[in-house]
Amino acid sequence: MFCSGTRPAGHWLTRWTTAFGLALCLLATSGAARAEAAPQLPAQGVYDHCTPQKSADGCASRLQRLSAAGFTVVQNMGIVSQAANLPNILNYANLAHRYGVKVIWNVRPGISDADLIAVVAALRVHPSTWGYYTSDEPGPSAHDELAAFSAKLKSLDPTHQQLIMGCGNCYGGEGS
Repeated sequence: MFCSGTRPAGHWLTRWTTAFGLALCLLATSGAARAEAAPQLPAQGVYDHCTPQKSADGCASRLQRLSAAGFTVVQNMGIVSQAANLPNILNYANLAHRYGVKVIWNVRPGISDADLIAVVAALRVHPSTWGYYTSDEPGPSAHDELAAFSAKLKSLDPTHQQLIMGCGNCYGGEGS
């Protein structure tokens, strides 16, 4: 028997066939047991564009809705990664943490070294940090710049992931 519910062995909910065993098992057990028995999905992420300093609640309501919808990772294109914006960035990070959402921070080549160092120093220790979004569909000519930037970022935060969104149909790929 793969299900240990609270029903006696002869109870109709515990008599199942191979085809319906899991469904009946989930019905027969308590809510807590069902949640533990349910398969866990990998982190589900979403793009967003909310600028905390332009949002009345610092984007809290958006993070709350994303979390309620089951998203556990957000890449917010509305956040400017500059040292001068650190109070807004950290407020957003704290809100994301409150709602159980990890953030992929928009940090790209072209950011000054001073801003990169300040922003990464603050975010690498924050529990809401998933990683860094470093480029969106770069062309082949951006390779060397991205490789150098990625190495610099990795030297500042060796533990978090970096994400580059590629485009297979761009720049001579299949279907372009």
